[in-house]
Amino acid sequence: MAKKIFQQKHILLLSAIVIIAFLSVSFLKHGTAGCTNRVVSIFSDDSTRVQNPVYQVPIPDNIDFAGETVPLNLFDVRESLDRELQVNTYWHSQTVLLLKRANRYFPVIEPILKEMGVPNDFKYLAVAESALTQAVSPSQAVGFWQILEGTGTELGLEINDEVDERYHIEKSTYAACKFLLKSYKKYGNWTMAAASYNFGRNGIQRQMERQDNTNYYDMVLGEETGRYVYRIIAFKAIKLNKMRSFLTILGIVIGVAAVIAMLAIGNGSNNSIRETISSMGTNLINVKPTRPVIGAVRQASSSSQV
Repeated sequence: MAKKIFQQKHILLLSAIVIIAFLSVSFLKHGTAGCTNRVVSIFSDDSTRVQNPVYQVPIPDNIDFAGETVPLNLFDVRESLDRELQVNTYWHSQTVLLLKRANRYFPVIEPILKEMGVPNDFKYLAVAESALTQAVSPSQAVGFWQILEGTGTELGLEINDEVDERYHIEKSTYAACKFLLKSYKKYGNWTMAAASYNFGRNGIQRQMERQDNTNYYDMVLGEETGRYVYRIIAFKAIKLNKMRSFLTILGIVIGVAAVIAMLAIGNGSNNSIRETISSMGTNLINVKPTRPVIGAVRQASSSSQV
């Protein structure tokens, strides 16, 4: 009897591995559905070839910045975002480092943005500005938020030969919020407030008057500022895509765990549902989202006590 139960457990484990592998491959295919199908060959036909498939990073169907819709129905807006997605996704090790730094520093930045009434999406502005490092630009802008000395002094930061609060993450975040709030009050929308952080309020104001336009997506603002907001949105899209991938894989694992529990109980195991799920290293709270499966488990073992 014990040998039979042992064999059943091995069959269930093998089945689970096969299911996970199948679902993972399906997920990966779906995630790279926009691949170009082009293969780069760097050697001649009569020599060894190295093939490097190039994948298209999918453009989201819709996305917003600070609660303001990005007009992806406009071809030039879509192309501009597409450019930043490709450039920043395939930044290789730098992209990985940005995601790691985000996990470390976003919990510091987010509460301050919330306290000051600045949309949470502006945390990605710091990524675009400094890659979340204490950088110093050629124009001597300093810190996560790349604040110039004169601007920092106006915003209440202490800057002298001994102290430079632009390097202080919390204080510089408060200062950046003050600038953004003042810009929002002036322009009435967060997208232009973000553009003014890069171009300066005076520069943005001159272009608005010159072009008789107040919509960032309809204006010509030069190479750097013209790409600036798109770069911020691209970082947001990359981060959101990473979270969706993680949650999808987590859902697959939890679902398979629940199926194993159902099969184990259906094959005459004396363990309760709670004991079976506990032996898998998870708990009822984690399995709870898969209610149809749990319902099937309960029907298969009406005598089990949960």
